[in-house]
Amino acid sequence: MEYKPTGPLDAKILFVAEAPGGAEEREGKPLVGSSGQEFSKCLKEAGIPREICRLDNVFHWRPPNNKFHAEWCSSKKIVSEAYKEIREALVKACPKYPWPSTYTWASVGQGKYLNPEHLPELQRLKEEIASVKPNLVVALGGVAAWALLGTSGITKLRGVVAESSLVLGQKVLPTWHPAYIQRVWESRLTLIVDLIKAKREMEFPEIRRPQRKIWINPTIEDIVCFRDKYIVGAKLLAFDTETERKQITCISFAPRHDLAITIPFVDKTKPGYNYYQDVKDEVRAWQLVKEILLMPMPKLAQNGLYDLQYLWMQHGVEVRNYLEDTMLLHHALYIELKKDLGYLGSVYTDEAAWKLMRHRAKDTVEKKDD
Repeated sequence: MEYKPTGPLDAKILFVAEAPGGAEEREGKPLVGSSGQEFSKCLKEAGIPREICRLDNVFHWRPPNNKFHAEWCSSKKIVSEAYKEIREALVKACPKYPWPSTYTWASVGQGKYLNPEHLPELQRLKEEIASVKPNLVVALGGVAAWALLGTSGITKLRGVVAESSLVLGQKVLPTWHPAYIQRVWESRLTLIVDLIKAKREMEFPEIRRPQRKIWINPTIEDIVCFRDKYIVGAKLLAFDTETERKQITCISFAPRHDLAITIPFVDKTKPGYNYYQDVKDEVRAWQLVKEILLMPMPKLAQNGLYDLQYLWMQHGVEVRNYLEDTMLLHHALYIELKKDLGYLGSVYTDEAAWKLMRHRAKDTVEKKDD
């Protein structure tokens, strides 16, 4: 039976899974087996009618024994040699796809690379997305996330919208494959949370990120100015430290959700790794940190007990009126869910994935408030 996508051609949302299973292969439709039935239940709980969704797979045929990595992938060396031999045939078969001269795709995971004879399916998927023009594509599982985003590691990617590397300008939201939640049932709630986010994101095509002003590389005068202008009188003050080798490398303060300052103490580009080259400036910076943390407004942190021990034990700095902790509150509400910062960011914010944000570091510029 010919395998085809299902759902309206003008759908706002397109779900892309990995490949057909046994039931999907027999019926020629995606997500109709036991995992598809569970997926329908999750969609309903998230408030998304299945009939308004377009459903497809990266691949339209089934891997032998459903073992994708074992049957369809090989080492980088093997696939690179195979790619050289069939590249000319690929160009003829899919002339619109920008085949590079060498095999440069990211690893699908587990140190494996997709065998090049399956690469035309990426072109087919690209054309499917271009014809539907959905506001949002949801990648179900690691293989779909790899095909759409060009990177592996679904655990660090899920729950966060990003631009597709396959179809430039296309918004993608990776999440768990429904077959995965059948094996790891505690992940079901996370899938529903991601689908609730998908329901919101499917209403517009662009990626919307929070707009913030962050003061970096400040002078002592900058810290004093920020304190007097924004921290004094704040109703709530968030703080966070970064540590390395039992030393605080920087501390940040945010009196508002859209405004923060980062005060560094370690800078590996400077002599001795000291951000402040004058010891008097470093002493003054710590005095200002201590004064700020002793202010009476309530303080907020993520797993703040970690920060408190470093501040007190290493520098004798006390945090006054520490009342709010995002990790503890989330854990109290949803004890079965993960509580690390990356997970909370994927659930509660519209920020980029932590793993992908590292590649944007080169675009960071020093910026102070007007």
